[in-house]
Amino acid sequence: MSIPKLIDLITEIEKPKRIGGVIVKSEGKILLLRRSEIAGKYPNFWSPPVGHVESGETSKEGAYREFYEETKLDIDPNSLVYFTTLKDSKYNRIVRLYTVELSGQPEPTLDEEHSDWGYFDSKSLPRPIEDNLRQELELKL
Repeated sequence: MSIPKLIDLITEIEKPKRIGGVIVKSEGKILLLRRSEIAGKYPNFWSPPVGHVESGETSKEGAYREFYEETKLDIDPNSLVYFTTLKDSKYNRIVRLYTVELSGQPEPTLDEEHSDWGYFDSKSLPRPIEDNLRQELELKL
């Protein structure tokens, strides 16, 4: 009986998917979107606008693109400020978040991936919301 090599025991290690997102801060509150009930990941959960960073994009470029696709709000990509990086072990994703300050709590135009939106105080966030995200928002904003 032979002892297998470690490399033979490792099936396939999948590289984490890169996700980018933007947290809008406006008049002391943050913009969150509610994912639709048919969303593949975290249905009905509240989250800032986030999505996959495409090949060739930086995390910041992907965050900006996804933000516009999901809200139709036009922002200056140079105004995005790095906020935090979260690991989503459930779906093998690395989520890099940026912030932007906007005045007047602008109203997003939602895409088909979302069913609701609102501006919330970071100390009274809606539920359900992913735990790591909730902790970061409550502690840092």
